[in-house]
Amino acid sequence: MLKKTVKILKNNGVIAFPTETVYGMGCILSRECVERLREIKGGREKPFAIFVKDVRDVKKYAKNISKSAWKVMEEFFPGPLTIILKGKKSLPPGVLSSGGKVGIRIPDHPLVLKILKEIDKPIIATSANKTGEPPPQRAEDVKVRVDEILKGEVKYSLPSTVIDFSSFPPVLLRKGPISFLSIERVIKRKVIFSESLAFNILFVCTGNTCRSPMAEGIAKRIFKGKRVDVKSCGTAAGYGNMASPEAIVVMKEHGIDISSHSSKPLTKELLGWADLVVVMERHHREYIQERFPEHSIKVFMLSEFLKKGKIQDIPDPIGMGIGTYRKIYRRLEQCIKGLERWVEKRVRISVTS
Repeated sequence: MLKKTVKILKNNGVIAFPTETVYGMGCILSRECVERLREIKGGREKPFAIFVKDVRDVKKYAKNISKSAWKVMEEFFPGPLTIILKGKKSLPPGVLSSGGKVGIRIPDHPLVLKILKEIDKPIIATSANKTGEPPPQRAEDVKVRVDEILKGEVKYSLPSTVIDFSSFPPVLLRKGPISFLSIERVIKRKVIFSESLAFNILFVCTGNTCRSPMAEGIAKRIFKGKRVDVKSCGTAAGYGNMASPEAIVVMKEHGIDISSHSSKPLTKELLGWADLVVVMERHHREYIQERFPEHSIKVFMLSEFLKKGKIQDIPDPIGMGIGTYRKIYRRLEQCIKGLERWVEKRVRISVTS
C-alpha cells in the first residue's frame, strides 16, 4: 500500500497525511524539501519540525539534551507534543532556527509511524495548509498542492503542544492536547508560559450564581492588565441566570460589579479552554474526574492555594444571609491571592494598560 508513498518521498516529493492532531504534509529531510514546503505554505518563515520514528533518533539532530527533556520525550513520545531543543549545525536552515534550535516530534499515528519505518529517514513536516489558514482535519480539506494525499482519521483536531527545552526553565510556546501540568508532573519543575500565551483560569461551583462568579470578579481585578483570562461556570448551572442578589451586593461593597453576570454550565469546550480549573468543593472535582477524566490533571480546589491551613470546601452560601456572603468573599479573596502567587511563578507578568 505504501510503495507509491515511499517512492514519492525518496524522489523528494511531498505528501499530505493524517496525524493524531491535524493533517500534516512533509518530505524527507533536505534543503530541497525546506524550499518546497516553504513554497507550498506560501512564504512561511518559522522553522519546520522533524518527525522521527524512535526517541533514540533525537540525538542525531539535537545536542545538549537535558534529563528533563529526555523524561518528557520518554513519557509523551509518540504523541501530540513537539519539543524544541538545541539543534546540530548540520541541519539545513528552515529546520534549524536562527537561534540554533530544532523542533522534534514522533506522531502517534500508525500510518505516519509506518511511513517513517519504511523510509528509515526523518521527515520534515508542517500542517497541510497555507500560512494563516486553519489546519485541515480531513483528507478532503487539504487544498495545498502536494504529490499524494493519504486518507486517515485525526484524534484531537488541534495542533500539537510545543514546549522549548533548549534552556531552563522550559517554556510553553503553544498549547495543545498535552497540558503544561502534565509536563510539570513528569519533570517535577515549573513550566513558564511564553509571552505570546495567556493563562486561562476557570472557576467552578454548582449553580454559577454565587461562589464562582464572585471568584471570577475577584480574580479579574487581581489579574487586571496581566496575561491571565478568567471565566466561571457551574456543574449544575443553566444558561442565563444572574448572580444572586447577595453576591452582587457584597461584590459591590468591594468595588466589583457582577450585575451583568450570566450563568453557564460546565462544558467540554470550557475545560479545553482552561489551563487551570479551580473548584469550590470536593464533589465538583469528583464530577469533573468522572465525566471528563482527560482534564483531571487541571483540577484544583481553591483552598489548595492557601499557604497554610487544611484543604477545605468553600461552602455554598445560597439561601444564607448577607453576613455569610461576606465571609465567603473574604475566604475567596484570601485563596485567590495565593492563586496569584502560584500563577506568577509560571507567567512572566508584564502589566499592560
